Formats: sequence, structure tokens, C-alpha cells
Amino acid sequence: QRPSRPPSTDKRKMILDKITKVLQRGYVVIPSALNYIKSLIDYFEVPKDDDIRLVYNGTSCGLNDALWAPNFYLPTPAAAARVLGYGYYMVDIDLGEMFLNFPLHETLQRFSGVDFSHYSGDFCEDRLIGWVHWTRCWMGLKPSPYMAVRFYYLAEEFARGNRRHDDNALCWDFVKLNLPGDPTYNAPLPRVMK
Repeated sequence: QRPSRPPSTDKRKMILDKITKVLQRGYVVIPSALNYIKSLIDYFEVPKDDDIRLVYNGTSCGLNDALWAPNFYLPTPAAAARVLGYGYYMVDIDLGEMFLNFPLHETLQRFSGVDFSHYSGDFCEDRLIGWVHWTRCWMGLKPSPYMAVRFYYLAEEFARGNRRHDDNALCWDFVKLNLPGDPTYNAPLPRVMK
């Protein structure tokens, strides 16, 4: 629970803007109990063009050393191209603030505290802040990529709907395999077709 470093005077306004943004959106919240937060995460700013990026360092408090995250498959452009055929459609989804779209487990929230006490005087008197904690998967947390992708795939499955309904544009009846070595293999076609 080491306190955070005081901000440099030239970066203070930019850091305050980033802190205000995560507070207003509810990504970090003021804890309900005084002893709720068990561990603090260090943060620092990194220059980014004419702005900064706040980096929350899960390694400084040892949190990432205590967590495990599985490896998981992320498709490459080549893997995506293998499933395309003539007349197929594809979409590229760039989700802004990807990790922050998904909730952080309540157990991890207690260990994902951040010390914003250097900025308490910059908020309204009724909104004095000190220690806050994350409610969303944050950048720098080891399992954040896995948790965000897992939740994303669940949301995508829900959005696709029931594949057996005829009124669903994404419906399909069977899977046809087109694999090398098969006598009916056709190289220009995708290897798996629905």
C-alpha cells in the first residue's frame, strides 16, 4: 500500500483529465468501506503524441505475480482469410477501451486499488477522493486480455442468435469440410464452410 508518486507540474492537468474520465465512467469507484482496498497499484504517465497515456502497473504491487492467465487463440489475418470464399462478408471490429468494457471480478477489485489522493483538491468538496478501486478489467492486469476476449466471444455468440431460426441471417444447417488430402478438396474454397 505504498502511496503514489506526486505528479509533475507540467503533466498534472493531463493526468487529472484521465483520472476524471475513469471516475465519471465508473471504471474506478470510491470504496464503500474504509478497509475494502487491500493493495494499491502504481501508475505513471507515458507520452503519446500531444497527450499522455496512464499506465497502471500491476507488477509493482506483486498482483500479477499472484495471478494466472491461460494462453488462448487469437486469429491472425491468414487464419481469417482461410475461412473466406466468394460472396462472403467479413467485419473488422475495433472496440475502444476494450478491457474497460468488461467487469472485473469482485475478488480482484479489493486488490486493484489506486491512490488518487494527490488530486483530491481538484474535485468538488463533496467528492473528495483518495483510494479508489477498479470495477473493470484494467490495462496492465495479467488476465485482462483473456477475460475481455472470453466475455467478447460470449457477447458475439449472443448477438449471432439461434442458428436454427430461418429468420436469422446467420442461420446454417450443416458444416462442410474441405480439407487437403480429401479427394473432393477444392483449394480456392474455405476449409470449413457452414
